[in-house]
Amino acid sequence: MTVVDSLVARLVSHATSNPSQVALRSGGRELTYGELQARVAAFASGLRDRLRPRSAVVICSRDPLFISSAFLALGALNHNALMINPEWPDAMQASVWQRLRPALWLGDSVPVWAEGLTAGDMVETATTSASVVMLQELISARDTQALFYTGFTSGSSGLPKGFSRHEQSWLASFNADQQVFGFRRGEVFHCPGSLAHSLFLYAVMRALYAGGTADISEGFRASQTLTQIQREGGVLFAVPTQLLALTDAADHPVPELQKVLCSG
Repeated sequence: MTVVDSLVARLVSHATSNPSQVALRSGGRELTYGELQARVAAFASGLRDRLRPRSAVVICSRDPLFISSAFLALGALNHNALMINPEWPDAMQASVWQRLRPALWLGDSVPVWAEGLTAGDMVETATTSASVVMLQELISARDTQALFYTGFTSGSSGLPKGFSRHEQSWLASFNADQQVFGFRRGEVFHCPGSLAHSLFLYAVMRALYAGGTADISEGFRASQTLTQIQREGGVLFAVPTQLLALTDAADHPVPELQKVLCSG
């Protein structure tokens, strides 16, 4: 079987070689690589027959573990994940839905004007007995040139503007930053922000591609993030205002932090 390099292919590889390593961690909850592979496989299995090829599907959730799992499952199936911010007003969410007409809504709840599944629905109906095998088969059919992610601007000055990416563009960035930063398997990637924002979604996927642990903060607190960095070291992804807040919160140098990627 020919394996196309992709996020899902790396997930399967890490889950095979080190299934007990923590892949995602947030708010006292965690998923190992083995557990994440099983969840992604189950989600993909449940969605496979519901969607036409290369569909656009909304993800709107405050749960970073659900977002990550659903995003990877949609990618495995060559679908395009539309990341809608759950903090937007209902009218703004409805306007984006009506303009883009996606195939399905995946979220903490499903609005009355959308067709979709809740996170609870997806977890309850998930089966993993044959789905992991299916996921391993899907990686040979992954098209990394297909659209796989649509993000949006904040919407603070009007209707949010969308932008789309194919996976190959992220893989090219991964290969480029690997040459600069030399990320290592098992390294902790600190992601102090909502995955509705492209930087932090990218950070989590970068951690999984490297075989690291993505530590996702559900809300940014400079002192808490600083304590975590001092305890574990690792990599920090942050926007400039967060970096400034961390600098102000630190009363002495933080040698544990060696790698910072700042954008936004």
